[in-house]
Amino acid sequence: MSDSESSVHSSQPDESKTPPPPMAPDTAAALIASSFPHVDTTAVRHIGGHWLFDVFRTSDDWVFRFPRWWWCGTLFEPEARTLDFVGKVLPARTRLPRVELLAEPSASFPYRFAGHRFVPGVATDSVDESLMPTVAREIAAFLGVLHSVPEAAAKAAGFRPVTSEDPGRQEWFDLGMAVSARLRGLDPVIDGAIDWLHTAPMTPPVLAERQLVHTSLDPDHLLVDPATGSLLGVIDWTDACLGDAGRDFVNLVTWRGWGFAEEVLALYPRRLDSEFRSRLRRMSQWLSVIWLAHVHEQGLDEGKAIAGVRNAFAPNEFQPSASNGRR
Repeated sequence: MSDSESSVHSSQPDESKTPPPPMAPDTAAALIASSFPHVDTTAVRHIGGHWLFDVFRTSDDWVFRFPRWWWCGTLFEPEARTLDFVGKVLPARTRLPRVELLAEPSASFPYRFAGHRFVPGVATDSVDESLMPTVAREIAAFLGVLHSVPEAAAKAAGFRPVTSEDPGRQEWFDLGMAVSARLRGLDPVIDGAIDWLHTAPMTPPVLAERQLVHTSLDPDHLLVDPATGSLLGVIDWTDACLGDAGRDFVNLVTWRGWGFAEEVLALYPRRLDSEFRSRLRRMSQWLSVIWLAHVHEQGLDEGKAIAGVRNAFAPNEFQPSASNGRR
């Protein structure tokens, strides 16, 4: 491990509000080999990384997640409980990233890191356009099942609403707000979105009922069969909680726009309340700018994030008529 990595991955809780630099594949390979010598680390490659984890895939199809913050190492046990619960709810064919290997903190890396078997399938944003109607149907069916879990049952299983008091939440928000103020000049739509973000009141909505929500349905987290568009697996359940069902449609808006979100909503089997779309618009706009700020801060490609802001702030011209009884 390099000196720079050692300084970032302190054995004490990291109070920094900026994300550490990404871990190098050779460092990940050495850590995996040290804890799990039976794993083939001859070709370890980085396959993802964001605010919480750096993610690597090994030659023999293990996927390891390395926490980027001290508190992320505490998330594996709650995630395991989440996967045990949703594994009983979702169709058996839906593969989940169940942790099978868990490394304890060491002198080389002070946080827990975990490995699960690679979940097959391709990200939904890489499938042929002709399969998108199938993808929309599969997403709607998946969300219909997930959101139908009774709130009382989800609470009994340990799910709860997230708050700014949860580890890392406030830091994530504060950094996003600070960085977003520096992004003016990229595009007129972005400028207007930033102005809106810094003036919009941040009052939480009042919900008659909360649903069990995944909250991170990026295209990379919905894995489908590239030949048929059928949903094969759903990954990244770290932030599953009780909340607004609309939260699970936000990524659909930022990814493909309001037209695709409405296509999924037309197939979604649950009734929507009268304020659903206004909440969805607000969440989509708010999160799209914060996500762009974090992409910018981490030096990643901003193209998709900029497109996400444009999609979120575009008018929704695809809403069904008021005569649609289910809505």
